[in-house]
Amino acid sequence: MDEDRRIRFLVAPVLFLFSLGWGMWWDPVWHEKVMGILTPGGTEKEIGQAIAILAGGSIIVFTFGVVIGTTTYVLLRTVWLVCCCKSNGGRTHEACVTACALVSIWKKLLVSGKPDRSQELFAVVSFEYGVMYKSNNGVHLWIVRRWNAFSIAVTSITGLAYSLIIGRFFGVHC
Repeated sequence: MDEDRRIRFLVAPVLFLFSLGWGMWWDPVWHEKVMGILTPGGTEKEIGQAIAILAGGSIIVFTFGVVIGTTTYVLLRTVWLVCCCKSNGGRTHEACVTACALVSIWKKLLVSGKPDRSQELFAVVSFEYGVMYKSNNGVHLWIVRRWNAFSIAVTSITGLAYSLIIGRFFGVHC
Protein backbone atom coordinates (compact mmCIF):
# COMPACT_ATOMS: atom_id res chain seq x y z
CA MET A 1 0.00 0.00 0.00
CA ASP A 2 1.40 3.41 -0.91
CA GLU A 3 2.13 6.10 1.67
CA ASP A 4 -0.79 8.35 0.64
CA ARG A 5 -3.30 5.57 1.24
CA ARG A 6 -1.84 4.72 4.64
CA ILE A 7 -2.13 8.32 5.78
CA ARG A 8 -5.61 8.60 4.26
CA PHE A 9 -6.83 5.70 6.41
CA LEU A 10 -5.34 7.14 9.63
CA VAL A 11 -6.62 10.72 9.49
CA ALA A 12 -10.29 10.10 10.35
CA PRO A 13 -9.78 7.78 13.35
CA VAL A 14 -7.04 9.99 14.80
CA LEU A 15 -9.30 13.02 14.34
CA PHE A 16 -12.12 11.05 16.00
CA LEU A 17 -9.95 10.26 19.04
CA PHE A 18 -8.59 13.80 19.23
CA SER A 19 -12.08 15.29 19.06
CA LEU A 20 -13.36 12.92 21.74
CA GLY A 21 -10.31 13.67 23.93
CA TRP A 22 -10.74 17.41 23.40
CA GLY A 23 -14.37 17.15 24.54
CA MET A 24 -13.31 15.15 27.61
CA TRP A 25 -10.65 17.72 28.43
CA TRP A 26 -13.12 20.61 28.43
CA ASP A 27 -15.98 18.76 30.16
CA PRO A 28 -15.61 19.46 33.92
CA VAL A 29 -16.56 15.92 35.02
CA TRP A 30 -14.36 14.17 32.50
CA HIS A 31 -11.51 16.65 33.04
CA GLU A 32 -11.07 15.42 36.61
CA LYS A 33 -10.98 11.80 35.44
CA VAL A 34 -8.42 12.60 32.73
CA MET A 35 -6.27 14.59 35.15
CA GLY A 36 -6.39 11.68 37.62
CA ILE A 37 -4.89 9.41 34.97
CA LEU A 38 -2.34 11.94 33.67
CA THR A 39 -1.13 13.29 37.04
CA PRO A 40 2.38 12.06 37.87
CA GLY A 41 2.69 9.99 41.02
CA GLY A 42 -0.71 8.43 40.56
CA THR A 43 -1.54 5.10 42.02
CA GLU A 44 -0.50 1.91 40.28
CA LYS A 45 -4.10 1.41 39.22
CA GLU A 46 -4.16 4.81 37.48
CA ILE A 47 -0.81 4.19 35.78
CA GLY A 48 -2.07 0.80 34.61
CA GLN A 49 -5.18 2.49 33.24
CA ALA A 50 -3.05 5.00 31.33
CA ILE A 51 -0.96 2.19 29.80
CA ALA A 52 -4.11 0.28 28.88
CA ILE A 53 -5.55 3.39 27.23
CA LEU A 54 -2.38 3.91 25.18
CA ALA A 55 -2.22 0.26 24.14
CA GLY A 56 -5.91 0.19 23.32
CA GLY A 57 -5.55 3.40 21.33
CA SER A 58 -3.84 1.66 18.44
CA ILE A 59 -6.57 -0.97 18.31
CA ILE A 60 -9.21 1.75 18.42
CA VAL A 61 -7.51 3.68 15.59
CA PHE A 62 -7.52 0.60 13.36
CA THR A 63 -11.05 -0.47 14.29
CA PHE A 64 -12.56 2.97 13.94
CA GLY A 65 -10.68 3.46 10.68
CA VAL A 66 -12.58 0.48 9.30
CA VAL A 67 -15.90 1.57 10.85
CA ILE A 68 -15.57 5.17 9.69
CA GLY A 69 -14.46 4.16 6.20
CA THR A 70 -17.26 1.63 5.80
CA THR A 71 -19.91 4.02 7.11
CA THR A 72 -18.68 6.75 4.81
CA TYR A 73 -18.70 4.45 1.79
CA VAL A 74 -22.23 3.21 2.54
CA LEU A 75 -23.51 6.77 3.04
CA LEU A 76 -21.88 8.02 -0.17
CA ARG A 77 -23.15 5.03 -2.12
CA THR A 78 -26.69 5.44 -0.77
CA VAL A 79 -26.85 9.18 -1.43
CA TRP A 80 -25.39 8.67 -4.90
CA LEU A 81 -27.91 5.94 -5.77
CA VAL A 82 -30.81 8.14 -4.66
CA CYS A 83 -29.51 11.06 -6.74
CA CYS A 84 -28.59 8.77 -9.64
CA CYS A 85 -32.06 7.27 -9.88
CA LYS A 86 -33.44 10.76 -10.50
CA SER A 87 -30.87 11.83 -13.11
CA ASN A 88 -29.95 8.54 -14.87
CA GLY A 89 -26.28 9.33 -14.21
CA GLY A 90 -23.43 7.04 -13.22
CA ARG A 91 -23.95 4.11 -10.90
CA THR A 92 -21.26 4.93 -8.34
CA HIS A 93 -19.77 7.98 -6.62
CA GLU A 94 -16.30 6.69 -7.46
CA ALA A 95 -16.59 7.24 -11.21
CA CYS A 96 -19.30 9.06 -13.10
CA VAL A 97 -18.90 10.17 -16.68
CA THR A 98 -21.34 11.36 -19.31
CA ALA A 99 -22.65 8.94 -21.93
CA CYS A 100 -20.46 10.66 -24.56
CA ALA A 101 -17.35 10.32 -22.38
CA LEU A 102 -18.15 6.66 -21.73
CA VAL A 103 -18.32 6.04 -25.49
CA SER A 104 -14.90 7.72 -25.90
CA ILE A 105 -13.39 5.71 -23.06
CA TRP A 106 -14.85 2.51 -24.54
CA LYS A 107 -13.12 3.28 -27.86
CA LYS A 108 -9.78 4.16 -26.22
CA LEU A 109 -9.85 0.86 -24.32
CA LEU A 110 -10.57 -0.97 -27.59
CA VAL A 111 -13.59 -2.71 -26.05
CA SER A 112 -16.00 -4.21 -28.52
CA GLY A 113 -19.71 -3.65 -28.30
CA LYS A 114 -21.81 -0.86 -26.95
CA PRO A 115 -20.78 0.93 -23.71
CA ASP A 116 -22.46 -0.52 -20.65
CA ARG A 117 -23.23 1.71 -17.63
CA SER A 118 -22.91 -1.29 -15.32
CA GLN A 119 -19.24 -1.48 -16.33
CA GLU A 120 -18.61 2.26 -15.97
CA LEU A 121 -16.40 2.04 -12.88
CA PHE A 122 -14.21 -0.64 -14.44
CA ALA A 123 -13.95 1.29 -17.70
CA VAL A 124 -12.99 4.54 -15.97
CA VAL A 125 -10.41 2.85 -13.73
CA SER A 126 -8.96 0.94 -16.69
CA PHE A 127 -8.74 4.18 -18.66
CA GLU A 128 -7.17 6.02 -15.73
CA TYR A 129 -4.50 3.43 -14.99
CA GLY A 130 -4.08 2.02 -18.48
CA VAL A 131 -4.15 5.12 -20.68
CA MET A 132 -3.77 8.24 -18.50
CA TYR A 133 -1.02 6.78 -16.33
CA LYS A 134 1.11 6.05 -19.38
CA SER A 135 0.30 8.97 -21.65
CA ASN A 136 -0.26 11.81 -19.18
CA ASN A 137 1.16 10.92 -15.79
CA GLY A 138 0.77 14.46 -14.44
CA VAL A 139 -2.99 14.33 -14.89
CA HIS A 140 -3.07 10.86 -13.36
CA LEU A 141 -1.19 12.07 -10.26
CA TRP A 142 -3.49 15.08 -9.98
CA ILE A 143 -6.55 12.80 -10.04
CA VAL A 144 -4.99 10.60 -7.34
CA ARG A 145 -4.28 13.65 -5.16
CA ARG A 146 -7.82 14.98 -5.63
CA TRP A 147 -9.36 11.60 -4.77
CA ASN A 148 -7.19 11.31 -1.64
CA ALA A 149 -8.19 14.85 -0.57
CA PHE A 150 -11.87 14.06 -1.10
CA SER A 151 -11.58 10.76 0.76
CA ILE A 152 -9.81 12.35 3.73
CA ALA A 153 -12.34 15.18 3.92
CA VAL A 154 -15.44 13.00 3.79
CA THR A 155 -14.14 10.38 6.24
CA SER A 156 -13.03 13.17 8.59
CA ILE A 157 -16.58 14.54 8.63
CA THR A 158 -17.86 11.06 9.47
CA GLY A 159 -15.23 10.68 12.21
CA LEU A 160 -16.20 14.01 13.77
CA ALA A 161 -19.88 13.03 13.67
CA TYR A 162 -19.03 9.75 15.41
CA SER A 163 -17.06 11.60 18.10
CA LEU A 164 -20.07 13.80 18.86
CA ILE A 165 -22.43 10.80 19.01
CA ILE A 166 -20.13 8.64 21.14
CA GLY A 167 -19.18 11.61 23.33
CA ARG A 168 -22.85 12.24 24.13
CA PHE A 169 -23.35 8.54 24.80
CA PHE A 170 -20.54 8.60 27.41
CA GLY A 171 -21.72 11.88 28.93
CA VAL A 172 -19.18 14.27 27.42
CA HIS A 173 -21.07 17.57 27.22
CA CYS A 174 -18.49 19.85 25.67
